[in-house]
Amino acid sequence: MSRGTVISDPQADYLAQVDQHSHHLVTTSAIHNHIHAGAFFSSGAADTNMGAGASFTLLFSTPVITSGIMHARFYVAADRQVTITAYENVVTSADGTQLGEANHNRLSSNASAANVYHTPTITTPGDLLFTNVIPGSGSKAGGSVEGEYEFILAPETKYSFAVTNNGVTGGVAQVTFDWYDTSFTQDKGYP
Repeated sequence: MSRGTVISDPQADYLAQVDQHSHHLVTTSAIHNHIHAGAFFSSGAADTNMGAGASFTLLFSTPVITSGIMHARFYVAADRQVTITAYENVVTSADGTQLGEANHNRLSSNASAANVYHTPTITTPGDLLFTNVIPGSGSKAGGSVEGEYEFILAPETKYSFAVTNNGVTGGVAQVTFDWYDTSFTQDKGYP
């Protein structure tokens, strides 16, 4: 079976392929490439018993970055009306409990230098990045929100993501971070 026309750049470690039947350029997304390179990670946690008025906070800590750039997106889901606040340059007296991370390429041994923590002790909130609300009340409350566009994160910086239950009863909330680190891919022709 023929692959069609292959376009090669002798200065780079990648190929482009043109499909033999449709004559379209065959591509994969940048994120898909980072997954294959073992440079795409996820971490997060849920609070399954978040009381009325209570907050659930995760901390994302970026490492010293000597090469490459760290890109991140977030996803928040809740079964109540909640307010989501994100801060940069957070100061903590304790980072909290470190959470595990998952490399989306299960064949890769790469580990991210970034860390995610649950229940940090924040002494200075830092600079507000954004506030968002998952609206609703009663049986029509809840939903999810995600950052459609990624943040390019600063090195050696702490970011907090807090979800506050605005309801009058307890609820459930989940925060998930997805990120990739171009230090794993920059010498391999990936964007």
